[in-house]
Amino acid sequence: MSALIPLDRATLSDKQDLLTIEARCFSTDKISPRQMHYLLSQAKATTHLARVGEQVVGYGMCLLPALPRPARLYSLAVLPDWRGQQLARRLSQSLFAELHCLGYSRCRLEVRRGQTAVQNFYLSMGFGLLDELPAYYHDREDGLRMELMLND
Repeated sequence: MSALIPLDRATLSDKQDLLTIEARCFSTDKISPRQMHYLLSQAKATTHLARVGEQVVGYGMCLLPALPRPARLYSLAVLPDWRGQQLARRLSQSLFAELHCLGYSRCRLEVRRGQTAVQNFYLSMGFGLLDELPAYYHDREDGLRMELMLND
């Protein structure tokens, strides 16, 4: 069923839908309305989303620093009712294909040390552990930095 759900680029008009997903999927370290507005309108970033009818059910966002620095997977979220359908994988793959076309050879991300299921998902996508980040998050939980090589 996931393959039938179209992926699109997000625009500023999708801001509220993305903030709703943030609120439903994350309890801490959420993107604020002001940050989301900037990320969708002015930042060097790309955001892809999955939409079912009029409802946005998931999204992925990458930051695009100047090359040769690596891109950064900044946020990836799928609404709970839509999980288990490979949407996070499809959104990630769509973003990584765009990054490769833009000339990026690497993509990094940070993940909470305690989120082993999320870590395992990223490992399954080809990410490897790069660094440990002591007290990285606002609540002082440790983080891990992971990196993916975007090969041909």
